[in-house]
Amino acid sequence: MDEEMKEAAQDGNIDAFYRIIEDNPSILKQIEALEFVETPLHTAASCGNTDFAIEMLSLRPSFGRKLDPRGYSPLDLALRNEQRDTVKQLILFDPKLIQVRSRGRKTPLHYVAENDDADLLSEFLVACPSAINSRTIRRETALHLAVSNKCFEAFQVLIGWIYRTGNRRKLDWKDKNGSTVLHIAAQTGQVEVVKILTRQKMDLDIRDQYHMTALDIVSNLGDDSSQEYAQIREILHRVGAMKRTELPWEFNMMHLLRKIPSFPEASEIIRSQAVRSVDSNKGLTGDMRNAYLVVTVLIVTASFQAIISPPGGGWQRNNDDDNNNNNTALVMPPNTTMKYSESSIKKGSSPSRRGPKDRLFYPFLVLNSVTFAFSVVLTLVLLPFHTLNTGLLSWSLAFLMVTYSMSAMLISPPNVGQWNATACTSAVVIAVHGFFIYLKVTPELIAAANWIPIPSLTRFIRRKYAEYLYRYRMEKRVRHGKYNSNPNDLRS
Repeated sequence: MDEEMKEAAQDGNIDAFYRIIEDNPSILKQIEALEFVETPLHTAASCGNTDFAIEMLSLRPSFGRKLDPRGYSPLDLALRNEQRDTVKQLILFDPKLIQVRSRGRKTPLHYVAENDDADLLSEFLVACPSAINSRTIRRETALHLAVSNKCFEAFQVLIGWIYRTGNRRKLDWKDKNGSTVLHIAAQTGQVEVVKILTRQKMDLDIRDQYHMTALDIVSNLGDDSSQEYAQIREILHRVGAMKRTELPWEFNMMHLLRKIPSFPEASEIIRSQAVRSVDSNKGLTGDMRNAYLVVTVLIVTASFQAIISPPGGGWQRNNDDDNNNNNTALVMPPNTTMKYSESSIKKGSSPSRRGPKDRLFYPFLVLNSVTFAFSVVLTLVLLPFHTLNTGLLSWSLAFLMVTYSMSAMLISPPNVGQWNATACTSAVVIAVHGFFIYLKVTPELIAAANWIPIPSLTRFIRRKYAEYLYRYRMEKRVRHGKYNSNPNDLRS
C-alpha cells in the first residue's frame, strides 16, 4: 500500500481515496493479490475511521479476511486499539469477521474472552453463534482462555450462552494437554468457576494427558494447600467426582474397534443404544419424518375410534331384537337400557349378558391399547422439539390417554367390571411408556448422577457406569461416520 493510500485511510478521507482510484483503478486488485498485506481496511480499522472502513469492506469484502504481515485481521486491530464503535459496525456489516483466524489461530472471540470484555463477547456470540466452536493452535476454546486468564465475567457469559443453546457438550472439550475447563479451574484454584461447572451436565472424571482427573489435581496439592483448593476438593467430593484409581482401565478406540460384539453382551446393548441415539437425529430426513407422522396419526385415530365404537357395539343384542334390524342397544346404567326404533322410543328389558364374545373383550382391549400407546409415543418422538409446543402437545396426549381409559370403562361388559377394564388399559399404556423410557435411558443419563444428594451413592453409580459411558460415547463417534459428519463433535 502506497503512502498516499495509507494517509487517506488514516485520515478517513473517502474523497481522497477515490481520487487515488481515478489515477490507478486497479490498485485495490493489486493489494488483494498479496498474501499478507496491510490493506486500507487494516489502517482505517486501527485508527477508528468507521465510515472509511465500511466503505472499503463493501468494495472489497475479502480485505476483512486478509492478515497483515504481523498476522492480524482488520477486526483484530480495531479490538487491540480499543476502537469499539468500529468493531460493532464491522460485525454488523459482516458477522463472519468474528471467525477470521489471526496468529495462533485466535479469533476476535478468543481475544475478547481472554481480556474479560463481557459486553463485546455477548455481542459476538449473538452475531456469530458458530464462532464458539473455534479453537486455537493449542486446541483451546474461548471458555479455556477465559478460565485460564481468570476472566470470570467472560466465563459467566460463555456458560450462559452454552446453557441457553444446549451446547453443554463443549464443557468436555480438551485442549492439547487433554485438560478441560474443570481441570484448569481446579488447578488455578477458582472456586466459583468449579461450583458453576459442577452444576452443569459435564463429565467430572475426564483424564488429561497425564491421566489425572480434576480431583487428582487438587488432591495432589496436599492438605497444606490454600483454602481455595480445600474448598474445591470438598465440592468435587460432594458431587461424586472420582480419582483415576477409582475409574476403570482407560478404554480407547482401538479396544472398541478390535472386537465385534454380539447379543446379549453388554457392549452390544451399548452399541445399539448409540445407534438409536444417532440414527434418530441424523437418519430421519424431513420427508421421512412427515411420512411416519401421517401413519402414526392415522393409527392413533383408528385405535381410539375402535375403543369408542368397538366391533359389535358395547352390549350384546337381545334375541327378540332380530325381528327389528333398526333397534340398537345403547349403554345405560344397569336395568335402564333404552331401545331406539325408526318411529318410537321404547323401554326394553335389561341387556343380556355376552356369550362367547365376552372372551374376546380382553384380547381386543389389550391389543388395541398397545397399538394406541405405541402410536402416541411415536407421534411425540417424531415431532420436532420446541419447549412450549412440545410441552403443550405432551399434556394433550396425556389427557387423550386418560380419555382412552375412560372409554374402555364405558364399553366394558357388565360381567367384566369397569375398573378392571380401566386398570387393564392403564397397565398397558404405562408398560409401553416404561419400555420407551428404558430405550431412551443411556449411559450418559445414568452416569450424570450429579442430582443425587448422597455423594457416596453418586460415586457408586458413576463408577459403575464409567466404562459403559466411555464405550457409549465412542460408539456414537463411530456411528456419526455413517452420515459423513464430524465425529469429533462428540469428543470427551
